[in-house]
Amino acid sequence: LASGTDGSFTFGYLVANTYRVAVDLLSLPPNLRPTFDLDGTNTPNLATIALGAGQNVTNANFGYQGRASLAGRVADASTGRPIAGATVTVVDSANLTKTLTTDASGSYAITNIAAGVATVIASQCGCATATASPNIVAGANSLDLVLTANTLAGVVTDASTSLPIVGATVVVTDSSNVVHTLTTDAAGQYGVTNLPSGPAVLTVSATGYTGATSHPTITPGPNTPPPTTLMAMLRFTASTVSNGVLVVTWTGGKPPYQLEKQSALPPAAQWQPLGAPVTGNSTTVTLAGPAGFIRVRCTN
Repeated sequence: LASGTDGSFTFGYLVANTYRVAVDLLSLPPNLRPTFDLDGTNTPNLATIALGAGQNVTNANFGYQGRASLAGRVADASTGRPIAGATVTVVDSANLTKTLTTDASGSYAITNIAAGVATVIASQCGCATATASPNIVAGANSLDLVLTANTLAGVVTDASTSLPIVGATVVVTDSSNVVHTLTTDAAGQYGVTNLPSGPAVLTVSATGYTGATSHPTITPGPNTPPPTTLMAMLRFTASTVSNGVLVVTWTGGKPPYQLEKQSALPPAAQWQPLGAPVTGNSTTVTLAGPAGFIRVRCTN
């Protein structure tokens, strides 16, 4: 007999005996797998039932779940290029977990998963994890995922002028201890991609400037640290003495500047200010006292 619209069935007027109840596989929808019957699924689609005199058995149930497949592609969110070697984890509605790896074309495929809402997770070192919850139906299903690369992008500028520094060397050591060496462009900008999440070390240097080091923490997706500012090294460009008056000119550093004099040799030497701090790149002072050494110091 055929089951009703609610899946129920009834056999009546049976005498006491042992019966075998079987489901006709040809009558089932395609792509179903047995999940329950009264004497266990070791004998799928078939249950043996001992019926006593006057006994009613109402739990001769059979359970089925849709059998499905899932296939798709994992690509870079920015470029659309396939990502080979990404890990795809599928947890189906029966809470069974299967893990696979994308091929050279970024494709993956999995079969024999349960119908219902599944959890699909795609991951790759250097990228933010992507998660989806597709409703899997019996038969073939498709799901494409995109991964956003972990990036670090910033700018290097002059601490005094705020202008970009072209050709600065930027070294990023990521949490896997991999070193990435970059050079800033005409806008003073740099960028590195596919960094693993975690602490990193950012070291910046440029000819004629003091270096700078920071410790950004790379989080999933884009990372934009504050601008790295480098201070130009102080360099005397000219000095003249006329009638006891010293004129000193320099470049680099960041104002205010203090001209100082050292009259004795180290370690007893003490630097003494000559005049008040200035904001420009030159100063004039009247020399007095013993001979010594002159320097310019940034006081900020």
